[in-house]
Amino acid sequence: MALLTGEDLGAARPELDLGWLLGDLAELDWALPVPAHPDGPELPRVLLDAYGAGADRELTGRAAVVRVAAHMRDFAAYCGWSDELADYTAFIADLIDEEGRRAVLGGATP
Repeated sequence: MALLTGEDLGAARPELDLGWLLGDLAELDWALPVPAHPDGPELPRVLLDAYGAGADRELTGRAAVVRVAAHMRDFAAYCGWSDELADYTAFIADLIDEEGRRAVLGGATP
């Protein structure tokens, strides 16, 4: 059984599918940070654990970076320039430098 969801569907490596969702979560965490509940699990970790051992976490992190960059590009193309894009550029630069580990590790970077 499989559930296909989202606006971007296609047959690809699991890292792209997982990274796309984790990129969305990382972007939401960056834009609207919510303090983690001390007893609650980190959503990216839970998602990765539920997904199974089939996905390479390094490639997943890189796919998450591509997702955030694609969202920024879409925003700029369809909504025009916004000062918020300068903040996105800095956020994406940080994600690129860390190869997306923040998205895979749920906000923490080694």
